[in-house]
Amino acid sequence: MTRFLIMMLSMFMLAGTVMAQSQPIKPAAPTQSAPSQSTIEPNVLRDAGLRVARAVDAGKEMDLWDGSSPVMKKAVKREEFVSSVRNTRNPLGPVVSRSWVSIDLQQMSGQGFPPGQYATARSVASFAAGRSLTEIVTFRLDEDGTWRFAGYVIR
Repeated sequence: MTRFLIMMLSMFMLAGTVMAQSQPIKPAAPTQSAPSQSTIEPNVLRDAGLRVARAVDAGKEMDLWDGSSPVMKKAVKREEFVSSVRNTRNPLGPVVSRSWVSIDLQQMSGQGFPPGQYATARSVASFAAGRSLTEIVTFRLDEDGTWRFAGYVIR
């Protein structure tokens, strides 16, 4: 779990808005047949980020991990991911509202994570416990040309 958090924090610091989750399962994955950054539709990534956040709301962390990028699966075990997300989210209570904030695309390499193209979708969620926090969902364009979930953090 520590390795996963360090990887995710490194990505966030380096890219300025990193952390994402993408998957080929229907609730959260934008797909793309060619790895060209210029053909990525920002609205597709925004919507996929919101679907991932809603999947977390619904307790579908296992499904998210199952459909995630091989990069994420190498970085963190399924049980660690599920436990980490639930330990962070459960004390906050249900989401009262969520607003999309931004989409960022970065070409990443080094700093403890595999090189590649990453996309980050940010939203601000207000929780029943009275806090508003930023959710950061990260996707990676995998070698097969498919965007997949690669991380989720809330801060």
